[in-house]
Amino acid sequence: MTGGVFIPAAPPIPLPIWPQFLLVIGLITLAVHFVLVQSTLASVLVGGLSRNHAQVVLSRAPILVAFLINFGIPPLLVVQSLYGSFFYSGSLMMAGTWLSVVFMLMASYGLVYFARYTSRLDWSRWASLLAALGILTIGFIYSNVMSWMIHPGGWAENYQTVGGLHLYPRSSEAILRWAWVLGPALCWMGWLWTERFRQFFFAGILVSGAAFGLLMTHIGYPLSTSQKMFQWLSFGLLTLVGLFGVDSTGKIRCSVTVMAALSIDALSKVLTRHFIREALISDYHNFMAIPIRIQHSVIAAVYGALLLFVVLGLWLWRVVRKEGIAL
Repeated sequence: MTGGVFIPAAPPIPLPIWPQFLLVIGLITLAVHFVLVQSTLASVLVGGLSRNHAQVVLSRAPILVAFLINFGIPPLLVVQSLYGSFFYSGSLMMAGTWLSVVFMLMASYGLVYFARYTSRLDWSRWASLLAALGILTIGFIYSNVMSWMIHPGGWAENYQTVGGLHLYPRSSEAILRWAWVLGPALCWMGWLWTERFRQFFFAGILVSGAAFGLLMTHIGYPLSTSQKMFQWLSFGLLTLVGLFGVDSTGKIRCSVTVMAALSIDALSKVLTRHFIREALISDYHNFMAIPIRIQHSVIAAVYGALLLFVVLGLWLWRVVRKEGIAL
């Protein structure tokens, strides 16, 4: 019991594997998931807004969504293992809305396929925009759940008083976290829509950077200067890419450089989110203190599954490349 909030001291079943290992796996897969969410959102937005790029961009969208979903599962499982009491309590605060994510995800996935394969360009564009709306809504729901998760002190009072969707009551925090993570989708739009590279790229940096700045000042997360620097340095790297990423003819100099900078930014966001979570719930929970009872069969299964995942991913990449779809 801390601050009037009851959090179980330890899970009833010890972890069969080291928590540090789970944390690293969770951070890496979440960074990849963020990249895929941002690039998928950018793809369907460009598919809906640009007549010239619609079919080319949408050709890769169903593949991105498939990887997006698969890379979203490991970090969710890691959070459940290391922060179970917080994650489950946060999701139960808005249970009905949280469950709707499953149906919105299926609908958005279906719309992406419809947009990709319909022969009607106008229908394809509308389906793309609706899919983008679905992805944005799902992201906002996740932002609310994660905001609930790191503020256990408000669970009891707010569960009794807030009505309707039970969204996180400090809406500015959830909105800023949402814009901070999804803002770089605009940068991805610039990479996909080269004629407007700089406009979209700098818009993405401004949206994400402003949201992060307001989170640090208006919301006031208790982070050290060194913890904030990961994100600010990544914004500096993105700015350099935006300034020098295209030549005088408007052609991107090096696509790998753009994708690398956006991947580094996604990793910085994942690390910063981890720092925020630890700073706010350290008085309630220390995942390093979770009891461990090593089970070698579980460790072997985890390593085997990771190896299989990598092999299948590389195989799928080859299949996609043979089909002539450039990711």
